[in-house]
Amino acid sequence: ETAKTATESQVFFSGHTYRIGAERLQILDLLLSTYENAYHQNRELLVTQTKLRQSHERLEEEKAKTESIIAAIGDGISIHDRNLTILYQNQIHVSYFGDHRGEKCYQAYAGIASPCQSCPVLKSFADGRIHTHETIMPVAGGSSCFEITASPLRHANGGIIAGIIVARNVDQRKKLEREREDLIGDLQEALANIKTLSGLLPICASCKKIRDDKGYWNQIETYIRNHSGATFTHGICPECIEKLYPDVYERMQAKNKG
Repeated sequence: ETAKTATESQVFFSGHTYRIGAERLQILDLLLSTYENAYHQNRELLVTQTKLRQSHERLEEEKAKTESIIAAIGDGISIHDRNLTILYQNQIHVSYFGDHRGEKCYQAYAGIASPCQSCPVLKSFADGRIHTHETIMPVAGGSSCFEITASPLRHANGGIIAGIIVARNVDQRKKLEREREDLIGDLQEALANIKTLSGLLPICASCKKIRDDKGYWNQIETYIRNHSGATFTHGICPECIEKLYPDVYERMQAKNKG
């Protein structure tokens, strides 16, 4: 409580009465005003800090989601600035090539002093398009074939500020391609061998042997087996049984009639 007179005021605080002159009262008013202002600023600061903490938490959540999405892609991803300095590598990219953040890509990956001539990142910087090429790169335990795809990263106004690089290991795809090529080769060879049976075949009118390209006479079974996928089994037809084994043929006929 405060009681004012012409020259001084009385302030009751904490069970005691204090006499304060006019000048001191002004100082007290200033202090109270300053305290009130500081109190409100502190409350605003606490609100701002709470909002900043919440924004930081949301950013961390979005970052975790982005990292999860990038990891689910299954490829190595890096970001290079306009000077080809590596700004970012995801874990898969690091597992392929090691951590080279802050280094020039051509120095880190190729060990050379200037950018590669076929650099897809520089091509993307030049024309703003996506560029892809395949290359053999050293990795832990040897080397692997990678499909390198570079695309431009733009700011809000459309200018290119960096390049995004996706490194995809294509060893398995190359293996399947080689196996497919081998299979096609085998099929073409088999087809060529089968085609050798077309046209005229010199065959003996008596023993039925076939003459090959080298002039040798082969049993018909041997010749066909060597020039196709056929395999022979042998039997005897009824006509030959009657001619060669008449008694056996008669017994067979009697059995069939019975």
